[in-house]
Amino acid sequence: MPKWLIVVEEMVQAEGTPPQRQVKAFPLPGNLDREKALVKLRERARQHKPDSLKGASRAVCRNGDDSFLIVSTNGKWHAPCVLRLHEQVE
Repeated sequence: MPKWLIVVEEMVQAEGTPPQRQVKAFPLPGNLDREKALVKLRERARQHKPDSLKGASRAVCRNGDDSFLIVSTNGKWHAPCVLRLHEQVE
């Protein structure tokens, strides 16, 4: 069974510094097939609260390539956040 990672990419900015891309990987536990891993990805995307969207209303959008995009829906610019499913290679 393959091992799966959820990879989260978002822009973060500490006060007084320029924005930087941050990438975090979260391994999925157990032996999941691809379909079950995609269910976990969807759950994570719906629950994820990106730092770049604090205080903004947001929408979670599924892309055709098995990834999710979290964007601001309040008309103000906020950096989007992307969650993707990746198979871990040993």
